[in-house]
Amino acid sequence: MALNPPISMTGIPLRVADEYILLEREGTEIEVKVPGMKALSGKGKIFLTSARLVFVSKDYTTDYFKSFDLPLALMRHLDFKQPIFGSNYLEMSIMPLYNLIPAPGSVKIWFTKGGCDKFLRIFDVAKAQVASQLRSGRMAHDNDFNQKIQNGFFASNSAYQDPNDPTYVYVQQPEYTFTNTNQFHGNQQYYQQFQQQPQQPPQQPPQQNYQQPGFPQPNTGMPGFPQQPGYPMPQPGQPPQQFGQPGYQNPGPFQGQGMAIGTPR
Repeated sequence: MALNPPISMTGIPLRVADEYILLEREGTEIEVKVPGMKALSGKGKIFLTSARLVFVSKDYTTDYFKSFDLPLALMRHLDFKQPIFGSNYLEMSIMPLYNLIPAPGSVKIWFTKGGCDKFLRIFDVAKAQVASQLRSGRMAHDNDFNQKIQNGFFASNSAYQDPNDPTYVYVQQPEYTFTNTNQFHGNQQYYQQFQQQPQQPPQQPPQQNYQQPGFPQPNTGMPGFPQQPGYPMPQPGQPPQQFGQPGYQNPGPFQGQGMAIGTPR
């Protein structure tokens, strides 16, 4: 996870190479708790990409807490709750991305408007795709999966339709990415790490010693591009299909891999 990943001036996450936005969901609230940090909370919308969930605050232009990055490969102990009273919510524990967060944390996302069937079905597919990639050791998403997203598969397939779920499914990708704009809201260090600069690789952020049992230490095997499967990122001299994840070593087996969160009862 990472605080304030770059978002466009219109409030859409900047995409890295070979990353695609699947859906957007308004009417959400988030709570983030990380040891050593003040708890974060906000209202806004979430975006699901082929690699991550991104929360974007409704006040992203003015608030310190603008956005939050939740890579699918770093999610642990996912659970979807449907209380008798109150809104449905998704909770998880998650490992840090970069050195921008001091420790693993816990996250809750509430869905305050409408159902969640469409969201959960597509989320399960994206999560299973990343889990399969981690198990097989592949350094890229399945090409068929990427092609389905580009062709609007989830928008046109009746299995992913629900009139009670206000989730918006993308049929065309937003214009702005890390490589075609330097105008954004969010963390400059995050932007520099993901922006492709073949002639001058971005500098790796200062490393921290977390001193916590089971906490993955930063991987410095490749300057500027520490590797971790499940997250797309261009590398100097490599085609955009190469993947990496900044800041940490392989987090280990995907917890709950192959298990769908399920649909609302």
